[in-house]
Amino acid sequence: MMISPNLACDYSEIIKTYQDKYKINIEELIQDDLPSELILKDYSNKSSFLVLKSILAINIMEYKQLLITGNVDKRILFLYKLIIYDYYDYCQACNTFCGVQLYSVARSLCDHSRIFLLSLCSEEFCDYLYTEYTDDEKKERYYRKREKNISQKLKEIAEKAKKMNNNKEFYVESSVFNLTTDLYDDLTNKLGELSHLSEITLAKEFFSVDEKLIFTFSDKQKTMKFEDKLIEYFVSTTLSTIAIFIGEDIKQTNKIIKLYNFLNFLSDELYKFRNIDKLLIELKNQMKDILNSEDIIDNNE
Repeated sequence: MMISPNLACDYSEIIKTYQDKYKINIEELIQDDLPSELILKDYSNKSSFLVLKSILAINIMEYKQLLITGNVDKRILFLYKLIIYDYYDYCQACNTFCGVQLYSVARSLCDHSRIFLLSLCSEEFCDYLYTEYTDDEKKERYYRKREKNISQKLKEIAEKAKKMNNNKEFYVESSVFNLTTDLYDDLTNKLGELSHLSEITLAKEFFSVDEKLIFTFSDKQKTMKFEDKLIEYFVSTTLSTIAIFIGEDIKQTNKIIKLYNFLNFLSDELYKFRNIDKLLIELKNQMKDILNSEDIIDNNE
């Protein structure tokens, strides 16, 4: 895999490696469960779009399994349906949006997925989420549900589960720890800018400042790099969701298991890619510091 600072991930290489190794065709595996609009549409980066479609497809498959089971809390079904629509909207947005509103969709998906996972892990939170309230209580409820509190709760649940893990038992709630790391902090810092009065800060990172109107991203490389982090987060969220349902003894189909294994492989590759990238950026900055210090020495001489 080709890696250099700020270079977007080559999903085609990861997908090809996995498909060749396990003799599987991801596109064929997911096409029966996807909305027809997404099967027919083309996308500038077909490989990354295939990953997004795989995330949507496995969630649709899992939702169908929950319906077959018949004894799943209807509140959970409702929230899961919301998440699936969010994934669908994001896939559609990737094909049609050319501005920063794409990341408004992403922010909504990140927030909803965390609320959904916390509801899966905490019946107390799920009860709170569905409690009837008056208009006067809205402000108090808003502050109680803020992302900081949700992140803290997810972290507490994950840490407690990790301590209980041993050779004989694995508590799937520990998997949500991946959603409380620096990856989410970085996404929050970027996507959080969209919730304020201006979206200019984020837009300046993605678009060249000139007088031309171009209805595509001016610097696709930068947006694709940011999309890598979004995809890694969406993959982690989906893996945690499926793992929790497996822990609840929800029967999994062959297709779900195959997709789960693929996304798990992808998650490992993206994690390695992001950390190598951070290391390269750090080395690049160190080299700049060394060169700058040498210039200062030369000037003094």
